[in-house]
Amino acid sequence: MGLFNHGWFLLFLVLHGLGMSFMAAIQLFIFFDLKRTMAVTRPWALVRFISAYCPAFMMGALFNGVMGLALLAFSGLHIYLLGRNLTTNEMAKRQDAGYDVKDGDAFVLWSRSKAVASVPRIKRDRIRPKPLWEIIPEQYSEPKSAIEAKNAARYYVIDQAEAKVAFLFNYYAGRGFWGNVMHTLGETRVKVDLRRAAWRLVGGRHAPFEEEKKGE
Repeated sequence: MGLFNHGWFLLFLVLHGLGMSFMAAIQLFIFFDLKRTMAVTRPWALVRFISAYCPAFMMGALFNGVMGLALLAFSGLHIYLLGRNLTTNEMAKRQDAGYDVKDGDAFVLWSRSKAVASVPRIKRDRIRPKPLWEIIPEQYSEPKSAIEAKNAARYYVIDQAEAKVAFLFNYYAGRGFWGNVMHTLGETRVKVDLRRAAWRLVGGRHAPFEEEKKGE
C-alpha cells in the first residue's frame, strides 16, 4: 500500500468487514429466533441440529463472523498506520532494518534507504557504507564480479539517537494522528493503466513497456 491507494484499501477493508459482520449478526438473529420458536433450552443442541440439517448456514455464520472481526481489526491497524504515516511495507522494513548489531548500541541503516539523508553525520563526515556480507554472511555472499560488488547491499552503523530519527523518518510529520489520516485519504487517486493491465493479462510480462522506457 502506498500514498495514492491506501485509502482505497482501507475502504475495501471497512466495507467488507462491516458487510460480513452484518451478515453474521443476521445469522445470529436467525439462530436465536429458531431457539425461541423451537423452544430449545440448550443452545448446543440447536447448533448440532442446524449443523446436521443445514451445514451451509453454520459454515456461513462461522466464516462471516471470523472474517468480519478479522477485517475490522485489520481496518483498525491500517487506520493506525495512516495516523503514523506508515505503510505495511515501511513497517516491515523498519522492523527488519532496526535490529541491533552491538548489544543495542548500534543499528543497521540500509545504504539505499531515503532515511540516510536524515542522519547528518553520514553526509558531513562522508561516511562510506560497509558491505552487508561482513555481518550477515549467512544471508549475503561476497560478490564475485565488479557488477555484483557495485550492486551489493551495504549498510551504515548508526547509534541509538540517530536510529530513532532514521527509523521514524517521516516526510509528513507535524500534522498529528488524524491530520495524517485525512491527508492520506485526501491523496487517494484512481490510477489505472489499462494498457499495462491488458498486456499483463494476455502476455504476463512488461516487454513493450520496458522497450518504450529504453527508447525514452
